[in-house]
Amino acid sequence: MATGNMGKLNVETATITATASMALFRLTTDSAYARKAIEAADYIMRCQQQKAMFRLIPLAGFFCRDSERRALLTYEHHTKVANPVAPLIELCETFPHHPNWMNWYASIRLYTEYFKKTGAITYPYHVLPASVYNRNASQKPNYKEQVENGIPLDSIHYLRIFPVWYGLWGNLGVMLSQAVGLAAAGEFLDDSAARSLARHQFEWTVGRNPFDQSLMYGEGHNYAPQYTVLSGDMVGSLPVGVQTSGNKDVPYWSASNCYNYKEVWVHPSSRWLELMDKLEGPGNQTMDSPISEVSYELLGTGKVRIRAKTGYKTGTNIRFWNLRLIRPGKKRVFPGGTQTTWEADITSADGAWMATVTPEGSATGLKTVFNLPWTSSNLRHSPTPARTK
Repeated sequence: MATGNMGKLNVETATITATASMALFRLTTDSAYARKAIEAADYIMRCQQQKAMFRLIPLAGFFCRDSERRALLTYEHHTKVANPVAPLIELCETFPHHPNWMNWYASIRLYTEYFKKTGAITYPYHVLPASVYNRNASQKPNYKEQVENGIPLDSIHYLRIFPVWYGLWGNLGVMLSQAVGLAAAGEFLDDSAARSLARHQFEWTVGRNPFDQSLMYGEGHNYAPQYTVLSGDMVGSLPVGVQTSGNKDVPYWSASNCYNYKEVWVHPSSRWLELMDKLEGPGNQTMDSPISEVSYELLGTGKVRIRAKTGYKTGTNIRFWNLRLIRPGKKRVFPGGTQTTWEADITSADGAWMATVTPEGSATGLKTVFNLPWTSSNLRHSPTPARTK
């Protein structure tokens, strides 16, 4: 699959293919692996909803199961691929001058802004919601009721804070997996708000939750015994996580010690360690950029004017997403520097666009401007937790 026919794809197999191909490319420098990773990345981006959807709360940036984008990517209590942008980040870092670079970058930015908007809904905890659901997607018992207990987005789509689930309950695996992807994207984009939101998932786990209770045994305060068959309580262990009561979409944490919500599984701890690696490691060491400022002005006629200020002798390169250049860069020299101005048509129906500016001949020192109209609303949703009486 890493170099041959990928067969019938979905976003999971494409992500695994791209990740494996990039690992083999690093080991062998064989360009066939790089080509396969780029091919799989094209498919991953086709699985992403890149135009704003939904009337009540417009959203974009989330992923669907395949390129037809009819089935949304959702998981019950553990995940196979919760970070489809991971290979896109690696491609951006490995091939900074590739013609597809701006498309990879835009996909990563959309993914990040989706979580930043939906993470604000769960204020003051900022726990990452599980997914968008279509109430007509399944005929399983209680599916429709669970979906409709989420936050309505339009007549058939709902955003659920917790997954739709049946026999397996607990959200740490899903939540921490999404946080790993968000942290990686935040590191690549040098987005402190995204990294802070990913860190909030740590905080939820160790006590910043409606129950004022750490979910990790032996860490924090008010931690409770956990369900294990033979080993007994282990310091540092994590259970499957907070569940819901019945079909509701509010956090429920029973005092009883029972499977599987308080059962110790491997995947929450694995995701915790992955997230620690992304957040507590050296991070993205942002280099000083000779570009001092990038700004934009909407001209009100479907056009945008972008300005970049640099040092006196510094040239710039600009790359666009959903923009068509109509006036090449015009330079104006002022005391101590140069200002370059571009004008472009906005080509997307929803008005979303991005531009990145780098110093001439360099892939570092990048500055970004973007306008995603659907991210403008500041939403808050504070569900009342369900407790055992």
